[in-house]
Amino acid sequence: MGNAQSVNVKVGIVDDKAINIKLLQDMLGRLFPQLEIVGTAASVKTGLQLIRDKKPDLVFLDIDMGDGYGFDIVQRSEYKGFQVIFVTAFPSYALSAWNYRALHYLVKPVAEEDLIEAVQRYLTRVNGEGSDKQFFNMPSSGKSSSKRICLPDQERLLFVEVQDIIYCEVSGSYTVFRMPNQNKHVVSKPLNTYEKLLEEDGFFRIHDKYLVNLAHIAAYIRGRGGEVVLNTGEQLPVSVRKRDAFLKRMQNL
Repeated sequence: MGNAQSVNVKVGIVDDKAINIKLLQDMLGRLFPQLEIVGTAASVKTGLQLIRDKKPDLVFLDIDMGDGYGFDIVQRSEYKGFQVIFVTAFPSYALSAWNYRALHYLVKPVAEEDLIEAVQRYLTRVNGEGSDKQFFNMPSSGKSSSKRICLPDQERLLFVEVQDIIYCEVSGSYTVFRMPNQNKHVVSKPLNTYEKLLEEDGFFRIHDKYLVNLAHIAAYIRGRGGEVVLNTGEQLPVSVRKRDAFLKRMQNL
């Protein structure tokens, strides 16, 4: 049904549910056999690896995943030469998807006619623009080198600068993000989700309860585990089992 003409399109699929990946693979294989699916991934972390290693032209990207959000992949990917079709079970995310200037937005379960429209929109754009692939960026804060992370609450999706996060704290099955000026955001995902997502951005899990941005640490108070003093004046405990790794990490900054 689809026609990729002479365009060689490399496709990636990122979704935290294997069944969703399989369904989309099957539909694309049947409708657009000329497209090359170069890889799939089931998390933000592996999605970033897929894009870095395979450099796809087009990515079908789930929004709500176990270790973060598809928006995080868009923001954090160093490779910028791809376009995205968001695929999600939550129509409420549509506005945020368009704010990223997404090529298209598909709601699960994906209808065949909607998938055809989305892919043909991409092919039309590529055929019209040749090799000039325009990556869509999220709304900018004016800090070109900064990274953002998506923090959803019940009413909205917040995009905050990673460098502004002071620390994250466990609150039951939720995570509390402590921000400047005593602001905080509560997110309904566990802390280990964000530990994995932020570990390469200067964050360290100093305690079962706390994930800290090392850039906001002003001092360390010696003790059995010890405590860190943040530049806000707050003091947080360091667990005994985390102390040595934490001090080594600080020495390597």
